[in-house]
Amino acid sequence: MEMQRLARRAHGDWSVRQLASRIVAGISEKDYRSEALAIYNFCRQFMRYTRDPYKHELVRDPEAMVREINRYGRALIDCDDCSVLIGSLCASVGLPTRFTTIGFDRRRSHHHTFPEVQVPGGYLMLDPVAGPKMRQMARRVQTAHFFPL
Repeated sequence: MEMQRLARRAHGDWSVRQLASRIVAGISEKDYRSEALAIYNFCRQFMRYTRDPYKHELVRDPEAMVREINRYGRALIDCDDCSVLIGSLCASVGLPTRFTTIGFDRRRSHHHTFPEVQVPGGYLMLDPVAGPKMRQMARRVQTAHFFPL
């Protein structure tokens, strides 16, 4: 999976680690849920959802998205880009992360993707694209596949 490859490479990248460190700097040590939520909230603030070009699937490099945020104050992303960046940021501060792909009918297993972070008590869904509609979306899921980072 291209998303896994990009995220695995990027979570050791200095620019990704530096950004993640800045995001979680004010959080108490070992408060993993708050670290994950801080990264989620950062991405909600500094990303704008934009669909891929018509009939073309792009998966962006996390380092390029970090540069875009640093240079322009915002990155244009779709769900897989967002997943790669959040996954990379979370993994760079030691949070176990996986990608989840879901389908809303049994004939097509991939309509949407998002990252989940393992925290005490289970996995935390971090989906800025769905945002406050995460619970509504989760009720419609017919298929789900998990890909650890």
